[in-house]
Amino acid sequence: MGVRNPKSEISRYPAIAVSRDKRNLQSAMKKKHFTIPIFVPELACPNRCVFCNQHSISGCE
Repeated sequence: MGVRNPKSEISRYPAIAVSRDKRNLQSAMKKKHFTIPIFVPELACPNRCVFCNQHSISGCE
């Protein structure tokens, strides 16, 4: 009796769902993510191709 069904609310009030989605999108766009590459030569693939040769990429011998 006290439990609401969110799907029925959305069908009854579609503007609420749109504004909720817009707020989620705006908050997600405000967050900035940085990717920092870290090379660990000891854990790399033992092959010596361009992609796996971490020793030459990192400058480690």
